[in-house]
Amino acid sequence: MRSERKLVGDCGLVIQEVDGIEELEVGYHFNRKYWGRGFATEAARACMDYAFERLGRRRVISMIRPDNAPSRRVAE
Repeated sequence: MRSERKLVGDCGLVIQEVDGIEELEVGYHFNRKYWGRGFATEAARACMDYAFERLGRRRVISMIRPDNAPSRRVAE
């Protein structure tokens, strides 16, 4: 967070092998203190826009543990 000069989390694109197929995944990790403020959603959207618009990708995945509801909401 800029005003606090602290890193609140990270987000980016990475190639993952899923069932023998290389997939482009958007992944994110944010400090729990900053959950619910839209940071993960904004960062993930920017990464996905980059993947679709600049890299010409047609598909981006996000692998999420089934019990991680906040992360599922970001991906949706």
